[in-house]
Formats: sequence, C-alpha cells, structure tokens
Amino acid sequence: MTLQWMAVASFFYAEIMAVLLLCSPFISPQKWEKIFSSRLVHWLVTYGQPFFGILLLILALLFLEALWEIRKFESMEKESLLKCPAVMEHHQMKLFRAQRNLHITGFALLLSLLLRRLTALQKQQASLQDENERLLEEAETQMIQRIAAEVSENQSLREDLLKLTQELEACRRSLGRAQDENIHLRKRCEKRDPKNLPSDSDRSEADRKPEDQKRE
Repeated sequence: MTLQWMAVASFFYAEIMAVLLLCSPFISPQKWEKIFSSRLVHWLVTYGQPFFGILLLILALLFLEALWEIRKFESMEKESLLKCPAVMEHHQMKLFRAQRNLHITGFALLLSLLLRRLTALQKQQASLQDENERLLEEAETQMIQRIAAEVSENQSLREDLLKLTQELEACRRSLGRAQDENIHLRKRCEKRDPKNLPSDSDRSEADRKPEDQKRE
C-alpha cells in the first residue's frame, strides 16, 4: 500500500472511531453541545472548512482513480494472461488492490458526509432537550402556582363559610333571647293587669273586622 492509500485508510479508520463516539450512548447530547461550542472546535470549524473541502475533493479524485484502475484491469485480455501464471497472479493482485482502494475511498466519502449529519443531529437533539426541559419547568411552575391559587381560594371560602356559620349561630342566639324576653314581658304584663290583656274572642273579632272591611 502506497503512502497516499495509507493516509486514506488512516482517515477512514479515524472516521469510524468518530462515528462510534457520536453514536455512543454514554455521552449525552448536552456534552456534545458543550464540546462543539468550545473555542477549539469553533476555531477548527472556522479555519478547517476549506481544508475539509479540499480533502473531500482529493477523496473523490482517488475514488475515480481506483474506479479507472478497476476498469483498466478488467478490460485486459484474460486469454493472454492465462498463458503466464505469474503475470495472471500479478494482475489479480493489482485488481484486488484497486477494488480495495475503491471501497476505502467510497466509505471514507460516505462517512465524511455521515459525520456532518451526525454532528448536526447531536446539536439539534441537545437544543430539543434543553427546550423540553425549559417547557417542563414552566409547566411545573404554572401547575404549582395554580395549585397554590386554588388552595388559597379554598382557604378563603372556608373562612367565609366559618364566618357565615358564626353569624347564623349569633342570629339564632339573638332570636332565642328576643323570644325569651318577649315571653318574660308578657308574663309580667299578665301579672300586673290581666284584665287589659285581650282575650281569645276579642282577638278573633279583631282579626275578622279587617276581613269584613275588605269585603265591603
């Protein structure tokens, strides 16, 4: 393997490790958000964007080169190669290397696009989780405030009900006292002058007079 293909293979293995780290459940999206928002990563993204584009272009050129080599070795006449086993073996080895290089560069390009998508998804998930936590906190505070308002309202209603019951009890007591005083005064009047008190017949006649006047 030449130096350029060793570099491509190393980059491919590094991409695999990065994808595994991004898909790891042990690192939360909030931690990835902190890592992505750090100064070092921000500096690398700002100044490394052109180099990343150049790297993708180099990978695309190497991919086309590997594809061209595969077509070149496949288009060679196999009948002439069968006469010499050493040449046939050398030809198969070159074809295998070209196919290997094609797979490495193709997967490296695919993983580079996948890494960009995974980083974007991690940022989006972190922002969604933060928004969800904020909404949950707001809902909890609103629920607590509503419960406190209902409790205070119930407490005020209980106090009003207690006041009304106390007032009703006081009215009952005052009514009982008034009735007792009325009975006591009536008894005193009966003791002093029982003749002046109207009898039952007089009361009935007094009640009938207004009715006769209404009829007339």
